[in-house]
Amino acid sequence: MDFLVETHLTQPAERVVRAFMDELERVTPYMKSVDDVHTVERDQGEGDAQRIIRKWQGSAMSSPAVLRPFLTKESLSWLDDALWFPSEYRVEWNVTSSMSRLYTCGGTNYFEPHPEHPDEWTRVRLTGKIQIHPDKFPGVPTFLARKLAPALERFIVKKFEPNFRDLAAGLQRYFDDGA
Repeated sequence: MDFLVETHLTQPAERVVRAFMDELERVTPYMKSVDDVHTVERDQGEGDAQRIIRKWQGSAMSSPAVLRPFLTKESLSWLDDALWFPSEYRVEWNVTSSMSRLYTCGGTNYFEPHPEHPDEWTRVRLTGKIQIHPDKFPGVPTFLARKLAPALERFIVKKFEPNFRDLAAGLQRYFDDGA
């Protein structure tokens, strides 16, 4: 299932892409859905390209109350493997977690000068695709998992939107605080 989430920030695109690349750990206190982000690996690529792998720790408080007793710290963490192209205002990313055998998820984010206010605002677009692998669900008959996969994909995509908006709002609060 493909998805797209769009938001806007009141900073120039160059500042926004650099903040996402270089200051994300300092933005964590401004987010509600994430408890921690830390860089695991960072490599300089060709030109200004950079590969950054970060471990994210989600907050149980951003999950439905009925699910919280079943969630572990590990189930709320993921690795973000990202290839950044700051001069092109984009990042290509893939997410892996303890449940990665059950799905694949990746995409491209764009940090574009806003069409109406290009020197002052940024349009941020999260684009991606999640695909559930129903044949890999342990203990669930494949025919049943295939029927449930589209609903599960929709559920996960619905979780992406508020979490991404929280990330953008956290970054805006970070900027507003004088960063």
